[in-house]
Amino acid sequence: MVFNMARLQEQAAGYGMQEVLKRASEDSRKLREIEDRLEILENRLITVERSTLEKDQQFHERIEHIEADLKNMIRTVDDLATTVDRFNRNMERLATKTELKQVEKMAELLLDVQKQEV
Repeated sequence: MVFNMARLQEQAAGYGMQEVLKRASEDSRKLREIEDRLEILENRLITVERSTLEKDQQFHERIEHIEADLKNMIRTVDDLATTVDRFNRNMERLATKTELKQVEKMAELLLDVQKQEV
């Protein structure tokens, strides 16, 4: 009976070891699955980072282009303002010339009146 008991203990230990090996194998398989998922996530993250960096670079290039366009527009507006100022000054001169013409006409009329009186 002692012999049978020892044999039963060996079988139980064998079954226990098989269960431990089975669980270790299952845990190892799950760990590999987790590692694979982690690798996929890392690859996705790298892709997202690259995409973000590319879009950030494109954004900065667009901002620089917009800044250059704005500077050109400001120069153009400044040039237009200068041109308008010159035009206004010329218009003032034209108004003065018109007034001079009116004065000349009045002088001619006065001269005609004086000639008629004499």
